[in-house]
Amino acid sequence: MALCNVTGIVYIPSGAIAANRRIVFRREVRNITAEYLGAMFPDDVITTTSATGEIDVNLVTGRYIAFATGSNISFFGVAVVPDAETANFADI
Repeated sequence: MALCNVTGIVYIPSGAIAANRRIVFRREVRNITAEYLGAMFPDDVITTTSATGEIDVNLVTGRYIAFATGSNISFFGVAVVPDAETANFADI
């Protein structure tokens, strides 16, 4: 298990860029902690995409349910964060 920096552009299912969207990454397995990293990380990591749809978030390796909200429309999906230093959002 490692801390992974996830970056990239987020798109909604219609193919449009997800600009200024609030995204909640909720860890599926909540009993895994990141104590060896010297810090405790929350089970829910909340971030917001930029006006151009870009995201930059640090997540612990594992499987997450991702909830995106904004513009009166919500979406959800699954994100699998690899055991790597960095990852592209499109790949998770």
